[in-house]
Amino acid sequence: MNFHTRKWIKPEDLNPNGTLFGGRYWNGLMRKQRFML
Repeated sequence: MNFHTRKWIKPEDLNPNGTLFGGRYWNGLMRKQRFML
């Protein structure tokens, strides 16, 4: 599960601005990722 999330959760590869899913939504994902990592 962790490796799978790591694969698609990469703001640098997708969007540097983090607006792919929406600024707020993306910010929430990154926040969750921090705890996961």
